[in-house]
Amino acid sequence: MKILFTFLWICSVARATMYPDDHFDFVTEIKDRDQLNELVNQAIKKSQTLFVRWVSDPDHADCLRQAPTWNRAVRAFADNKKVVFGDINLSEADTLKGAPHWPSRYGWPTIRYFNRETGVDGADYEQKTNQKMHDELRDFDVMVDYIEKAGNTVLCDLNGKHCNKMEKDYIKLVKKKSLDELILLRKRLYAMDVNLLVKDIQEWNLRRRRILSKLVKQKEIKETGKSTTGNEL
Repeated sequence: MKILFTFLWICSVARATMYPDDHFDFVTEIKDRDQLNELVNQAIKKSQTLFVRWVSDPDHADCLRQAPTWNRAVRAFADNKKVVFGDINLSEADTLKGAPHWPSRYGWPTIRYFNRETGVDGADYEQKTNQKMHDELRDFDVMVDYIEKAGNTVLCDLNGKHCNKMEKDYIKLVKKKSLDELILLRKRLYAMDVNLLVKDIQEWNLRRRRILSKLVKQKEIKETGKSTTGNEL
């Protein structure tokens, strides 16, 4: 009985991690192909990009490891009207297995995007490293870079576009700092283990990281003519 209770408790924690309580306030739960096609056509009509994640089931280890980053990303883009998100749990929507999207072909989870350029077939996520899919997409910056590029949008630009009030105030504050100060601030934020922070602070930490990386790149180019920060930011 104790072993059974422990197993059930682990499963309940896994499901809570995959889908936080408010997850489907930000993401559409897709149950069948007709619903998927309807969402794709709506996105195309509205000039949006729809991002869809397939998981084999809520307890799949690779999907669970990647889930926190996807969950943070969809929350971060919640107010951005250019992108929308969908989730498919194949253990409950088995008609969405196989052709034409072939989830798991490159590993779990499978993430595709759909817009006017891709049409109803959509396009695969193109990996940037030799890591496994779920490991590469555990990096918040990699995920956000992907959404920004495929969605032709930005999470928060230094001119204030798509930024919330906290980000705008933060940009005004840190813009005054020197390059060395910005690099130190960025180093401190990246040294924090995001998973140990409370939920709201997690997202704020990740948003500030991107702002600081953009400012560092901007100041490096202005002062030295080149940047050591990745081009994706």
